[in-house]
Amino acid sequence: MVWIRQGTLVALAECRLQVATALWRAIVLMSAALAVAVTQAGLAQYTRRQIQVDLLVAQRDQTAEHGQHAVNGFQRDEALRVIRRPAPLSVLVGGLDTRLSQYWDFGPEGISAGATVSGQPLVSVVSADLDLEFILRGLIGLLAIAAGFGSMAASRPRGPTKSLVSLPVRPSALVAGAMAGGTVAVAVAAAVVIGSAIVTLLAGDATLVSSDAMWSLLLIWLVSMWYGVALVGTGAAVAVLVIDTSRALAVATVLWLLATTLGGPLAGALAEGISPSQSRTLFEVSRNAEYQESSLRVETDAGRIVLEALGATDVPAGFQLSGVLLERVAQHWDRSLATLRRRLDQLDTDFRHKEAARAANAWWVGVVFPGTAFGSALSEVADVGEAAAHRWIDDGEAYQRILSAAVFDMRTRLVVRLQSGSRSRVVFHDRGPRPTVGELPAFRQQKATAGTRFSDAAPSMLVLTLQGVVVWLVAIVAFMRRPSGKTRWL
Repeated sequence: MVWIRQGTLVALAECRLQVATALWRAIVLMSAALAVAVTQAGLAQYTRRQIQVDLLVAQRDQTAEHGQHAVNGFQRDEALRVIRRPAPLSVLVGGLDTRLSQYWDFGPEGISAGATVSGQPLVSVVSADLDLEFILRGLIGLLAIAAGFGSMAASRPRGPTKSLVSLPVRPSALVAGAMAGGTVAVAVAAAVVIGSAIVTLLAGDATLVSSDAMWSLLLIWLVSMWYGVALVGTGAAVAVLVIDTSRALAVATVLWLLATTLGGPLAGALAEGISPSQSRTLFEVSRNAEYQESSLRVETDAGRIVLEALGATDVPAGFQLSGVLLERVAQHWDRSLATLRRRLDQLDTDFRHKEAARAANAWWVGVVFPGTAFGSALSEVADVGEAAAHRWIDDGEAYQRILSAAVFDMRTRLVVRLQSGSRSRVVFHDRGPRPTVGELPAFRQQKATAGTRFSDAAPSMLVLTLQGVVVWLVAIVAFMRRPSGKTRWL
């Protein structure tokens, strides 16, 4: 209890000293002003994206004819298109929201992803977009390292914390309390910046500030404080370990750049080297080409079955399938479609596994850097991270399976391609009415609660926690072991 009281006393004194510095005030004012500007820019982009979505919805509804449009089952149909609206908090934190497709089309060959807003690949590397996450990661990160460094610096101006050195305070309580005070000062700064963004949101579009959004904003502040713990400890450890002031400042600057700015690009380059990314567009072109070739082969084989059964090289005009011959052709189509579906599903699975492997490599490489772990956690709590993207993709795959079972793999129209020499003729047979859009199951989207988003961010927050524990222990142990004559803080 004595240690806690001593540490609390030091922390309160340190916090008061930190918030009174010109550096703290300058960074907080600059960050708050930038937060207002980027929030206004985010609102403008959000409005434009909503207009684009409304146009896509109108086009789809026109094609669907109020649910009366009949789906033929042998080609992609825009009436089945699933359209994604931008996440509300993408106004503040871009994350992967602009890298995720705006819509998905469904057909017998599989899912076809629509265009993205940014045109960038869907990877879990922190982007360089100027948003609230960038401000918290960069400027508040700078403030955190400076707070940790300043709490241990030898050139510290006279203040309430320094006066406590002469009191009977345990060294461990002294250094832990100083770093805790710096962390509280960083948490206050983050609250001011996030509060500025909230006020701007309320002025621009109050509907975005729902109760769920407020929970997410609270989680954003919590993640920011966790991030501050790691960087305050980093700055303090540098101040204690490096005796020379100029070298200590240089080391702290390099660590700030690595932690907040350079970590993401380095992680992306390393992940790309370990497992090169694949183009979704090229994959879909290759998959669709295989589907077309396989479909043509099935049609030709069906024609061969008909000609062999009739013992002829051609059929008369107006020929119609019926009886046993119709049953044989239908069985051939059903078996062939089942085999083709397994092949297409395997191609999709292989592509997803490669994407998942690259995303995992990028995450494991990236979380070494606190800024990358922070960006990942912040994106998750704002519902614009990798988990949110995978929820959309998983829901799309589930809907594709439903449509495949309902219409794509149980076609009402059979196609028979009769090949006679160099001539080719196509015979159709409709074995039932085509289902309408209104008769097919509707797309269902998973809803993520605040608890779900916090769980999504838990791995990255755990990494930040471990980083914070390590650097705090290093700073405390180094401070206690350093001879008093060489202590930078005195």
